[in-house]
Amino acid sequence: MGIIEPNQGEETPKENSTNNKDNPDNGTITTKTESTKPVPRYIHRNNLDKDKKDDSSKKKKMKLKQEIEIENPEDIYLYHSQIFFQKSHILNELTENDNIKQQVELFFSLTPNYKKTRQLICIQALHSKKSNTLFDVLGTTTSKQGKHVDFDTSFVIDYYFESQQYLQIKVLDGVNKKQIIGQFETTIANILGSKGQKLSINNNDIGVLTIKGNPYNKNDDLCVDLNINLFYPNQKIKPFFIVKRNVSQDTTFSWINSYKSEVNFEYPKVSTFQKSSLKIQMLSSECSLTKPFMIEFYDLETKTVIGNILTTVAEISDESFVGKLQNVDGQLIPNTKIKFSCEVMEEFKFLDYLRGGLQLSMIFGIDYTASNGEPTEKTSLHYISPDSYNNYQQAIRYCGDIVAFYDYDQLFPVFGYGANLNDSTETKFCFNVNFQEDPNVQTIDGVLEVYKQSLSKVKLYGPTYFSPIIKKAIEIAMNIVETKEYIYSILIILTDGKINDMQQTCDYLVRASYLPISIIIIGIGDADFTDMNTLDSDDVELKDSKGQKAVRDIVQFVPMNIFQSDGTLLAEKVLEEIPQQIIDYFKLIGEPPREANMFLI
Repeated sequence: MGIIEPNQGEETPKENSTNNKDNPDNGTITTKTESTKPVPRYIHRNNLDKDKKDDSSKKKKMKLKQEIEIENPEDIYLYHSQIFFQKSHILNELTENDNIKQQVELFFSLTPNYKKTRQLICIQALHSKKSNTLFDVLGTTTSKQGKHVDFDTSFVIDYYFESQQYLQIKVLDGVNKKQIIGQFETTIANILGSKGQKLSINNNDIGVLTIKGNPYNKNDDLCVDLNINLFYPNQKIKPFFIVKRNVSQDTTFSWINSYKSEVNFEYPKVSTFQKSSLKIQMLSSECSLTKPFMIEFYDLETKTVIGNILTTVAEISDESFVGKLQNVDGQLIPNTKIKFSCEVMEEFKFLDYLRGGLQLSMIFGIDYTASNGEPTEKTSLHYISPDSYNNYQQAIRYCGDIVAFYDYDQLFPVFGYGANLNDSTETKFCFNVNFQEDPNVQTIDGVLEVYKQSLSKVKLYGPTYFSPIIKKAIEIAMNIVETKEYIYSILIILTDGKINDMQQTCDYLVRASYLPISIIIIGIGDADFTDMNTLDSDDVELKDSKGQKAVRDIVQFVPMNIFQSDGTLLAEKVLEEIPQQIIDYFKLIGEPPREANMFLI
């Protein structure tokens, strides 16, 4: 969504260094036992690069097998990669095949060109998560005829915001259904990003196909707001908990992780954990209020399991219920108790906000510091090859192509930082990459072109400051709030290394957590990205210089080098948290999805 802003003076951060140059798997834990009181057995499924070494750490390194039994809970925390230590091995994420899905129901209508097609026709819908791969058949409609055909059959498909999902529609002869008259191709994002989530595609040989996408709602729109109060005899712990749900279809237990809480660093002074808002599917695959789930408590200090409790939503909804911890052998632990405060309510989904007309606006921030290397050299991270994209181009292309579908006007502000402009000796930390008064650039192709052209107009310098770019994004988000536009911003910062204004960056991130914005940081190259893990703040609360905490998680950091230039996988990783961050923002301000007819033209 393009935004034209008034000219404002640029604020230069205070540098944290005396040097004026820039310096520079999901894990699855499964348990299965015939006992009614499960005894956890830890299975680690490692899908990262098993041979990748962490040269920066002197800690003992272990090559994990593809599937190994972990006898000591501490082994869960072993390093595989310095960057992904906390995120992958303290089990912060859902497993890929256990990701809580949203579903979309697709409806089709066709206005045929009867000069070139049969009167009796039907359509076949096919789907693929990757381009130029085999398509899975969703189904075939019944045969119909008429000047305008509304097909009775609809198709339900799992929806992944972070993936480019391809849809192919074949128009078939209504009598001989093996005879293909023609076909249409689009993406799920293109449908859901269109006004009213309604897309019309014209094919002169067939006619006009209209596809309507609606959220598919079953009994899975419930949310459980959970407050947990832990009483444990050892008061020197730093506890957190992991929620596990049983995916076994029989009387045994097979546990997988669906949620990890924040660490309670103030225990025992404050025995209550931060409120957790959990989708009902995270507790029960069948969305049941009476099926048991497990809450397992850990101590971050000793990196051991404290104990667990097996309960149900119905049980913890009873205010008089007081639970007790049991150890891994199923024996109750003396002098422990757990109190719950639980509220079950309707949960709005990301698709509900899209259906109400929400648009996603991308903002780009590109690193022009000298540590990238001279753009004319082949070793430079900014080198433009005639044969392939560099990492900056890949990140823009693959992330941009997905999010762009959700922006009606296809205008994207593009800013740069860390360069000297027009032979000036003054370093700019937030400049318009198109060198125009208006920073907006039309389409993702346009963003790639202005980036390419800019490399010959700047002198790479430094140091690396994030705060001016984030400040600019905050101004854009504040303007959205003031004008009551139904827009959510996504700032994508591309960087090659360590930042020099950490505290000011944290200050602005805390401010941004109150606004309609998410921030994605993509690490380019092989530099030290330790600071980025601090900003991501999955396991340590993000605070500003006054001690104020961020009210929600808005930052996602991913180092591009672990994807081995696989832009598709990169996009999936960096975008997967966006839908929940959007839901969290609207929860924060108490705004439900708007009615669909509020924005239709």
